[in-house]
Amino acid sequence: MKPRLNERWQALSLREKTGLQAALLLLLSALVWLVFLKPSLAAWQNHAKEWTALEQQRQQMAALQSQAQALQKRTPLSREEALKSLQALTRSAMPSAQVAAQNERVSVSFKAASATVLASWLQSARENAQVRVVDAQWQRTPEGLWEGAMVLKLPSRNAQP
Repeated sequence: MKPRLNERWQALSLREKTGLQAALLLLLSALVWLVFLKPSLAAWQNHAKEWTALEQQRQQMAALQSQAQALQKRTPLSREEALKSLQALTRSAMPSAQVAAQNERVSVSFKAASATVLASWLQSARENAQVRVVDAQWQRTPEGLWEGAMVLKLPSRNAQP
């Protein structure tokens, strides 16, 4: 087959040989572009977006790390101190809320609370009263406010959160 191709090649005119070589070079260039250069160029163009996303993730992880370290360093509250703190926080943030303590758990029922008030109260309760949410049942009212109940766990009696 090789001798036949060689004979056929020799039979072609210079113009045909040049045209075939140009077509082969064009195909080879397209192949190199598609296989090697295009993916590399796309990666190069996207690296700035990926770098920004990774930097945001790193900053978020650093913030979470500092928050975890702050939580580890805080002084544990006794059950009574946590309950008093939770009641004071609830009275100031959601005056109409009902707080009922039962052993290590506290039930909090609330009505007509905005999302921002509820979120800041919950964050303050977790940080200042050192409670953990065990169960939560919330519903959104037609007015866009929230109502429901939560069961929170107080720190244990031996003052460990």
